Amino acid sequence: MNDDKQKYLDQLLMTIDIQNKIMTDSKNFDIETKVAFVNHSKNIVELTKDKLTKAQLKSLSNELLTFWRENIGP
Repeated sequence: MNDDKQKYLDQLLMTIDIQNKIMTDSKNFDIETKVAFVNHSKNIVELTKDKLTKAQLKSLSNELLTFWRENIGP
């Protein structure tokens, strides 16, 4: 795997780890939502075990971060 693609993979996996920690520690989400996020994260991690292109990794990252970007605010 080239260095640039590996960088995107590492960042995606780090983002998933941070998201899971936030969801686990949060008091703002019910248990069903937390479980859904963790399961979704597991599915993304499974997808990364396949041979994905750099564009596919970027797409997964964008999909994951969309929730957080759209929900951070006043």
